[in-house]
Amino acid sequence: MNTALIMEENKEKFTKQQKYKLCYAVIVAMILNYLLSPITGVNSAEHLDGTIASPNEIMQAFISTLLFGIPVLGLIIGALLSFIPFKNMKYKDKYIYFSLLSVLGINVMMILAYIRNLIYS
Repeated sequence: MNTALIMEENKEKFTKQQKYKLCYAVIVAMILNYLLSPITGVNSAEHLDGTIASPNEIMQAFISTLLFGIPVLGLIIGALLSFIPFKNMKYKDKYIYFSLLSVLGINVMMILAYIRNLIYS
């Protein structure tokens, strides 16, 4: 038998169901972050030139970070982690898996930081 064919059959795949579960978890974490942010709220922030930012500007920056900054950071971390051998998965499957896990991990760390701020403030 052809060993390459046998090895290809034994490669584990990241199933669509697992992808959807991770996507749903990321979406839920993002929504939870969005809902927790006004509760813990930042009272003041400054621009780089020293002027005080309005609450509207702070919320806009938070939303852009939540929707663009965190996913981009997760994609970069996922690209780096995809080089690690993991369950004989193909690079594309590992990239999607690790990217989603990275985005989820960053969001969970933010949620835990909000909870910590609620407890200690």
